[in-house]
Amino acid sequence: MTEEFALIEPLLRSDRRPRWSGLLQTSKGRRKFINALSDFKDFEPRIFSQIPREGQSAESIESTMCRKGASGDSRCAILSENSALDGQQMSLHEALGAAVGTCMGTLIVCTECRLAYYEGELAGNRAVLAW
Repeated sequence: MTEEFALIEPLLRSDRRPRWSGLLQTSKGRRKFINALSDFKDFEPRIFSQIPREGQSAESIESTMCRKGASGDSRCAILSENSALDGQQMSLHEALGAAVGTCMGTLIVCTECRLAYYEGELAGNRAVLAW
């Protein structure tokens, strides 16, 4: 199992885990995963909470995640279509500031507090995942 798959495994529907586990073993497969983030459909629905339109600023999302156990200083790993962010690690505050509103498929994973943020390609396609 790759380190990246270990990050995202709890976020995925159980029936889709084998596919993504296999793909994340290679750079070509990883690219498929990153490209799929723009309109990703394989998140576990029980942990996926769409963010209401009025709460979609970076500040509001950070506040929501902090109420669920994160802090602005929580260290996060980023997987993203945005090559400037992909593979980076930074604080939740920095990561949200860089990703929110870009409309590029991005997943910010904070394993220490078991939370993640998803930004899809379409405006308003944003969610918090808590497992």
